Amino acid sequence: MATTSPSTILVGTEALTLATAENPTSRRQRVYNESLALLNLLCESWPDVFRHENELPVPLSVGIREEVIRELDSVIEPYVVAVALKIYCQQWAYIHCLTTPGAWRVALDGTPTAPVSQEHQDEAAKRLTAALEARRRRKEQSSNKIAKPGRHTKENRNV
Repeated sequence: MATTSPSTILVGTEALTLATAENPTSRRQRVYNESLALLNLLCESWPDVFRHENELPVPLSVGIREEVIRELDSVIEPYVVAVALKIYCQQWAYIHCLTTPGAWRVALDGTPTAPVSQEHQDEAAKRLTAALEARRRRKEQSSNKIAKPGRHTKENRNV
C-alpha cells in the first residue's frame, strides 16, 4: 500500500481519495463517502471474504475489523473501517447468510474460523422477519390510501 498524497491512498491499482482541507465536506458525509470507497477496496482486495452487492456474502469472523485495520497499516481511520463494516453487515443479503444452517465465519485470508453461533442465527432471523413484516405493512398502507380529490382524479376531468 502506498500513499501518493495526503488525500489519496494507492492499494495495488486502486486509489482511495480521502477528504482534506482542499476537498471539504461534513464529517458525517466524509466518513460515509470514505466508508463506501473502502468497501469497494475491500471487495477488490479480498474477494473471497468481501463480496459486491450482486454476489452472495459470507459471514465475517468476529474481530475482522482489527484484521482490516492491521492490514491497512493504520492509513484509514479505525472509525471509517467500523462504519464500512457496519454498512456491509447491515445488508439484507449478509443478514440472510447468517441464518444459513451450517454457515461458517471466515477470516480475512478466507479461511473458516468458526460456525455462526445459534444466538447470531436467531438474531438474524428475527431481524429478517421484522423487516419483511415492516415491508408488508408499508405495502398494505400504500395500497389502502384513498385518492384525494385533485387535478388527476376522475371527478375533476372535463369530459
